[in-house]
Amino acid sequence: MLQLRIVLRLSFFLSLFYASSSWGIISKTDALDLLKREGIRWRQTEFIAEDAEQTHIQAQAGLMPHLDVVGREVATRTNLQKYGFEDPGPMQIVTFGGIFLEGEYALLDRKSMFREQAAKTNVDLQKQNQIQYQGDLTFAMLLTYLNCQRLTERVNVYDKSIERNIQIESMAKSRLSAGVGIQTDLMRARGIVGLDNLKRIDAQAELSKCRKDLANALGLPFIKDELEPLQYESFFIDTADPFMKTGIEDRPDIKATILSIEAAKQLKQQSQAETFPVIQLLGEVGFGGSNIVAGAGTTALGAIGIQIKFPFSEGKYFQSKVKQASINVSRAELQAKQIRIEAEGQIQSAIEKLKTTKTAGDLAEEQVHLAKEELKIIQSRFRSGASNGPDLATAQNNLSNVLLNQIEVIFANEAAKINYYRSISEIESYIKPTAQK
Repeated sequence: MLQLRIVLRLSFFLSLFYASSSWGIISKTDALDLLKREGIRWRQTEFIAEDAEQTHIQAQAGLMPHLDVVGREVATRTNLQKYGFEDPGPMQIVTFGGIFLEGEYALLDRKSMFREQAAKTNVDLQKQNQIQYQGDLTFAMLLTYLNCQRLTERVNVYDKSIERNIQIESMAKSRLSAGVGIQTDLMRARGIVGLDNLKRIDAQAELSKCRKDLANALGLPFIKDELEPLQYESFFIDTADPFMKTGIEDRPDIKATILSIEAAKQLKQQSQAETFPVIQLLGEVGFGGSNIVAGAGTTALGAIGIQIKFPFSEGKYFQSKVKQASINVSRAELQAKQIRIEAEGQIQSAIEKLKTTKTAGDLAEEQVHLAKEELKIIQSRFRSGASNGPDLATAQNNLSNVLLNQIEVIFANEAAKINYYRSISEIESYIKPTAQK
């Protein structure tokens, strides 16, 4: 039993030593900067819009003149009599070759035009998706950071509880030595110290895992620095603020749905345009002769013309594509309505949650104050012999429970703030409130 107490106390004082030897503090602003600079998932999102931009460039290229350098060698067998000549000679092989620069340019190609417009709209759409994904990553990182703050405070509560219970054990031992105490008070104090140490070990294990999760989110192998302390800060929302009604339009998911509808309509126009004729300007210049080698330095040749292509024999295929595109437009419009309804509900729910947690936060502060005052009175009575060990242990346990409850209330309050800022797409304003609209 003596060895167990020595080990428990040694672990407690070592934890205090390592806690006091902090390397520094990583603020939420620092964490956000690390997320943007080192976060692997964040860096992956940066390719979303860039990939769409490359697709748009390819679609634009379809509207530009197309040039090719062509080496051509043609061989054919012919009989002059077949074409009305009198010479009934044998069939001969005629060759022709040369090097040419061929080009084509679409004077009218509605399909390619709508494809380019849809690709351009998709660039704007993917930019909004990129903002949405980055906001989700920021939200997840801040919640992880907040959870680490919560677990750190829980460990601190257990540390202080252990420290107070060690003092209670010491006082019980002194009273027992003076002949005014009882053995059960001393044994109870020792048992509470051991129980608090076990709780602390569990909380420390959760904290270690949380810090590892935070490091992974930030793209770091580990985090050696401490985090900002968890503090309760009241938060006021002016529900009469016009931004509460118009802010929903700034959400990237709402903007994305609008762009999705536009892109779906452009794809429908692209499908309809497949039934339109394509008018192309064709031309070639080069040198030709009896073969490709000899033609390189002989006769200069050139040609220019207009080509008109009409779709034929694929009527059902085109009708099916147009109908499918119409379905996609309807689907995009319904999805936009659903997302807007959900967004409005998320904002309202976040506001209601903030109101609830604010009330709980004020009550929790009052409970902590009362529990501390109660413990002071019981400690004074215990020293004077007017109170016993169970009363002191109860007061100490009550203070620890109230402090742990306050931590959960503050955690819920901060989580509600983060969720509120996310609901109005101002997640970074949680870190920098002055940036709020």
